[in-house]
Amino acid sequence: MAEACKIREMRSTGNTLSWSGKRDHVWIQCRLDCSFGSDEWFRLFPQSSTEYMSTWSSDHRPLRIEFALEPESLKRGRFYFDKRMYGKRGVEEAIVRGWEAENDSPNLTTFTPEDVERIMMIRPCVNQEDSIRWGFTKRAHEVWELANVPFPTSGFSRNSVFLNFVHLLKVSDSKAGEPTSRNAFPWLVWELWKARNALAFENKSLSAHTIAAKAFEEAMDKANGGYLKCNIGSSWISSRQPSGASWILRDDKGRTIMHSRRSYSFMRSKTETDLWALHWAVKCMKNTHQRKVIFEASSEQIREVLRNQAQFPGFRSIVGMINIQLTRIEIWSLDYSLPKRNEAANAIAVSVTRDRRHQSYIAHNEPVWLHHLLSLEAQSN
Repeated sequence: MAEACKIREMRSTGNTLSWSGKRDHVWIQCRLDCSFGSDEWFRLFPQSSTEYMSTWSSDHRPLRIEFALEPESLKRGRFYFDKRMYGKRGVEEAIVRGWEAENDSPNLTTFTPEDVERIMMIRPCVNQEDSIRWGFTKRAHEVWELANVPFPTSGFSRNSVFLNFVHLLKVSDSKAGEPTSRNAFPWLVWELWKARNALAFENKSLSAHTIAAKAFEEAMDKANGGYLKCNIGSSWISSRQPSGASWILRDDKGRTIMHSRRSYSFMRSKTETDLWALHWAVKCMKNTHQRKVIFEASSEQIREVLRNQAQFPGFRSIVGMINIQLTRIEIWSLDYSLPKRNEAANAIAVSVTRDRRHQSYIAHNEPVWLHHLLSLEAQSN
């Protein structure tokens, strides 16, 4: 009938068993209430979803529709370069910078091209005093940006390491930014130094994401007590199949406190699944009254969407819901985790798409079938 009427079911959250009651002295639950939309509805409200709420006085669960009016996608016109601009002051430099920004060479991830060429050509001299000024160069700024460390008003100094460290020390003593970012700068400097040596002596390049993630992992080992780490996993195959979301909550010793799994329907992309997985984790942390949480996910798209929300209007609704939930947690941070250090959480999410385990749950302690993997992750962390 739905196909004949050209309607399809909306994405939903919560317990879909919307009716409960007794029949022949037997308590039963079933799904009687659903939300459908036409093609025009989904065109206007692509982020709309249904939440099955808790039962009140009625034997039916109330349904709440959440939606946001999405603007029409703007078509990008053709680009024409006005020759009259050529020769103007600063135009040529801007073109060169934009062209070089498209270079995906791994050696240019952390250092400037001049740095790479110079380091690869010279012979190491152990008797000459070195400098860590490279840690505040233009390319290294990407690592500091990923770590959410506030910059000086006029940027990091290229001539004075002392002034740069004075700024970092002031930031660590202030209340600006996230606590985990403020306190992680010693490990960021150390990982930048190690990355510099790996490139100079081993011709091995590390991405900014890898450097920042490793620094935060090292910093967490030395963090004050009371912080919990919530690893977030997700799994997506296609919009026609259920997607998986999961999280694992651990203490500062790596011991599992709780874990959870749930499934979602009609997820259009991996990025959308990642965002809903984050929303599920944040909502559960709020509902279980966790005060200090470090969220970790292996999705680079999550950080990109949250940092540049204006560029992703299609995710405005879910990002707004995530931000609302985060404001109800006292201290939190969202960090990137290397996939190999997030395998347990992802394995739980994969059980939805691979093994068709669609039952959602929240449970204490660790899942028995992941005991070995969780033990290895606890040791490595």
